[in-house]
Amino acid sequence: MKGYDKNGCLTPIILLIIGIVCLIIGLEFDIPMIKCLSYMFPAYAGAMYTELTKGEKWSWKRHAPYILIAIITSVVVSYIFYGRVW
Repeated sequence: MKGYDKNGCLTPIILLIIGIVCLIIGLEFDIPMIKCLSYMFPAYAGAMYTELTKGEKWSWKRHAPYILIAIITSVVVSYIFYGRVW
């Protein structure tokens, strides 16, 4: 039962809160990139939580591609859907 420890359980909750705040800011100021990026925070929080419950350490080498892909995807999707990034 070592993998079921509650190590880092606040990290995905904080990422979900950041996603909600980004969605509110994106809707309030009509910024499409932030709106699209806020939809990706829950998926990233889930991936991070499963990694933390398995006992693996968080590393930049593993998560930097996830973050870059999320930013690139949000730019492309916001440009396709809204015709603008900002």
